[in-house]
Amino acid sequence: MAKRIATGSILFLLTWLSTAMPGTYRPLGPPDSTALQLHYGLHGATDAVPGKFAGKVLFGGYLDHALKQDAIDRLGDNHNLFGMKASWGMDFFSPVKGSPWQWSVHLSAHQLKELSFSRSAFHLVFFGNKPSTGEAYPFSLQYRELDYQLFQGGIHYRHNRHYGGIRLGPASGTYYFSGHLEEGTIYTHSDGQCIELMMQGHLHWSDTAGNKGFFRSSGLAGSITYGYETKNQKAYIALENLGVIMYNTHFNSNIDSTWHYKGVEANFFEDNNMQLNVNRDSLLSWSGARHNGRQQVLLPASLRVSFVHGIQDYRYSVALYGSYPLFSLARPQIWVVPGWKIHPNWKVMGVVSYGGYGALTTGLGLRASLQYGLDMELVSNNLMGMWLNNHPAAAHALVRVHKAF
Repeated sequence: MAKRIATGSILFLLTWLSTAMPGTYRPLGPPDSTALQLHYGLHGATDAVPGKFAGKVLFGGYLDHALKQDAIDRLGDNHNLFGMKASWGMDFFSPVKGSPWQWSVHLSAHQLKELSFSRSAFHLVFFGNKPSTGEAYPFSLQYRELDYQLFQGGIHYRHNRHYGGIRLGPASGTYYFSGHLEEGTIYTHSDGQCIELMMQGHLHWSDTAGNKGFFRSSGLAGSITYGYETKNQKAYIALENLGVIMYNTHFNSNIDSTWHYKGVEANFFEDNNMQLNVNRDSLLSWSGARHNGRQQVLLPASLRVSFVHGIQDYRYSVALYGSYPLFSLARPQIWVVPGWKIHPNWKVMGVVSYGGYGALTTGLGLRASLQYGLDMELVSNNLMGMWLNNHPAAAHALVRVHKAF
């Protein structure tokens, strides 16, 4: 058991370090001077599965019937979500002397894993097929995995109360997988002779062995922003990371088949302990995936809006942020972020958010202005999901550093 827990802990940490953060709120507009900004963020969330259940799955442990029943009772019939994201990035801004224009350079790497599943699919995985003996049991799920990088140049304009900007540049994808089981049915014969599995859907891979590497694809992505400021308010709208990547190699399979298996029970566990592993070669052989030339993939983009109201020269502030995801399984998300400058160089922020991959949650943030033009920001949007066992599981951490020159 100790070895299993240690192994699960290592896999969990590696997973979090290789998966990514959601869009979160960010400072409005480009900086007023030459500056370098760095950020690194991690995020994972589900809108229904409680933290105590997710912890058993990730770290290993006994999944008793009451725990599984409690988890499934919280699910909707369809479109239950789970997502994991990670992102690191760098932005460099430099004003054009004597001009309202700035230029910038943006580099970032993103990793995404997202899953949408029906209640019946969860039931099949964690309870097996035996409870549905003698009846056709429908299920559905969709899973996507995407690793990509952005290399962009930008121009920005700030004059009077208006500011705007555009970034554009090449995008590169190192790995892509998409699987969508649109209609699935499992039928276990009541006489115990066999199982019939009927499925319709499709699979897409950039590399069937799961290898990741640069120069496997090429693409283009960009962002555009417009904002308006008054003495006590700031507002902006932005379309971010709109782009497409063309993978040089592509394997796909369209599934519309029925399989027969001898036996009466399909179980993904050994003594109710998580022991689920997917072998890509077996899945490739089973699905009949074949090489099919190049594949075009739309990047997960978002339409964002923000409004900030400051009081007493922004000693107190209230910010509203919204994000509408494009080409993603995530739902629209909103944030309410009150802030308080407890010291001229220190600001504390509360966070209340809803949507994305998760449920209603709260968090805290701290922004510090240090010496030598250095600012630092630490934020967690999902404290409830990390500490409350009965709340839908979630974790989030963001570190941002800003250096003005």
